[in-house]
Amino acid sequence: MSLPDMPLGSSTILMRPLGVGTNTWKEEVSRNSDSTNPEAAVQGSLAVGVHFFDTAEIYNSGASESALGRALRGSDLDAFIATKFAPLPWRLTSRSLHGALAASLSRLQLDSVDLYQIHFPITLLSIHSLMDRLAEAVEQGRIKHAGVSNYNAGQMRAAHSALARRGIPLVSNQVNYSLLHRQPERNGLLAACRELDVTLIAYFPLASGMLTGKYRFGGQQARGFRRFGQNFRQPERVEPLLRALDQIGQTHGRTSGQVAINWLARQDNVLPIPGARNARQARENAGAIDFVISDVEAARLDDLSNSLS
Repeated sequence: MSLPDMPLGSSTILMRPLGVGTNTWKEEVSRNSDSTNPEAAVQGSLAVGVHFFDTAEIYNSGASESALGRALRGSDLDAFIATKFAPLPWRLTSRSLHGALAASLSRLQLDSVDLYQIHFPITLLSIHSLMDRLAEAVEQGRIKHAGVSNYNAGQMRAAHSALARRGIPLVSNQVNYSLLHRQPERNGLLAACRELDVTLIAYFPLASGMLTGKYRFGGQQARGFRRFGQNFRQPERVEPLLRALDQIGQTHGRTSGQVAINWLARQDNVLPIPGARNARQARENAGAIDFVISDVEAARLDDLSNSLS
C-alpha cells in the first residue's frame, strides 16, 4: 500500500505526494556516486514517479536553476518545475518580477514554468502588486500556476484574494514544516491552506538532517549555522522521538527519515520536498511514500514531537 496521488491546490493536476528540493545543487557534477549529481537525481526521481522539482533564482545565485535545466534537457518524461522570485530590497517595483522570470526561464531552458512563487513576504513591494505581476505572467503563458513561500496565514489570505480578483487561484504556500517544526499547525497556516485549497509545500521535512538520526546524541556533530539550533545543541532532547522513528521504521522496513517524511505526506494537502543530491537519495526519498504508517504510529510521533517543536 502506498500513499495516493494528491492535487496541487485547486488545479486539476495530480502528483505523487513528494517533491525534490534542489537548493544545494550546482552545475558541477562529481564523479563520486554519493556526491551531488543533478542529472542522476532528476532521472532517479522521474524513474520512480516523482515529478515535482523545486528551485529558486537565489539558490546558489542561479546555479540551482541552471543545474536543473541541464539535468532535464533531453528527458522524455514530464517534470513539474517550480521556481521562485525573490523580492529583494533593490527591486523597487513589482515589474522587476518579469525580468527575473525571464532570467529564470533562460537558466531552466524553458519557455514557461509550471509554478512560480514569491519567495518571501518581507519586501518593500505590496502583496497586491506582486500578485498582479503573477497574474500577468499567467495570462502571458509564461507561468502556469501561482504560489507563495514563507507567507503567514494573513499574508496568504491577502495573496489568495488578490489573485482571485484576476480569476487565478493561489495553488501553494511553501513553508518550513516537519516533526520538529510544527508552527504551521499552531499558527493557523495549515488550517487556512486547507480552507482555501492551497497546498502546503513543506521544506526542511527532515529538519536539516536531524530526523534522519545523523546528528543524534553522542554521534556526529552538525556544522555551519545549523549547529546553533536548539535541537543540534541539545540532541538528547530529540532522542525519544528518534527512537520512535527507528522502531516504526523497523516495523515497515524503512529508515527513520522515510518515516518522518511519511508522517508529513500522509496528511491532507501537504507536499514534502526533501533534498536529493543524487540517484541514491532520490530512490530513498521515494521509499517514504510507498507505505503508510498507522494512525496509532502517527499519534505516537505527534505526542513525542509536540514538546520539541
